[in-house]
Amino acid sequence: MTDPLIAITNLSKVYPMGQTTVQALRGISLTIHRGEFVALMGPSGSGKTTLLHLLGCLDRPSTGQYRLAGQELSTLSVTELAEMRNRHIGFIFQSFNLLPRLTALENVCLPLLYRPQAGHVSEQGMAVLEQVGLADRATHRPTELSGGQQQRVAIARALVTDPSLILADEPTGNLDSQTGAEIMALLGALHARGRTLVLVTHDQDLAAQAETTPPAAPAAPDGARTGEASPAGDDHGTPNINPLSLRTLQQRTEMQRSI
Repeated sequence: MTDPLIAITNLSKVYPMGQTTVQALRGISLTIHRGEFVALMGPSGSGKTTLLHLLGCLDRPSTGQYRLAGQELSTLSVTELAEMRNRHIGFIFQSFNLLPRLTALENVCLPLLYRPQAGHVSEQGMAVLEQVGLADRATHRPTELSGGQQQRVAIARALVTDPSLILADEPTGNLDSQTGAEIMALLGALHARGRTLVLVTHDQDLAAQAETTPPAAPAAPDGARTGEASPAGDDHGTPNINPLSLRTLQQRTEMQRSI
């Protein structure tokens, strides 16, 4: 069995709130293997985005261990964490987060500018725009694109560095149902080609799509999994102490975790 891409152990996150502290995450332990498509599921405010930020090295846990691609992250400096993000992680956001003054191609190429010796940046950007079906919109700015097209540009930006892991935070949240289905089909196609995806959603239908897509990695034969977050609490509010359940295709097993 290969080592997991993600291995977190007893991960917790505490926020100071004036004279008190609030525990947003408590004792999370989870492994994700290469090629899996995992959905972290729960209603708004259940701690999903907090966990995604920790997985994406955008924040540090208060306690616990996090290994990404075999690297323990707790001892890394801010600069080293940024390098890990750029090398291993691609982000897809609900609100697209495209820079309005830049063209689609320029937005896609931004992550490459932070890499030394990135090579032929424009060619790499065009290649991923082609993958998402937007090569003919390369010179368009975000205001000249539909919501679905903007999200495709965001997906291309996440892919341009060839990351080990793609983190998607409610990627269809700002889209109509038909466009959202097209974006989910695109994510499914990326997973079918071996990409590792972690999807945050409160939508059971979207989470079910992660469950029903078989993983590419032989280390995870049971299928992609869904982590179900507790409805109690919020990212900066009441602590969540309900179990995180992991569901697979061939068997549904509840493992006691807490968000």
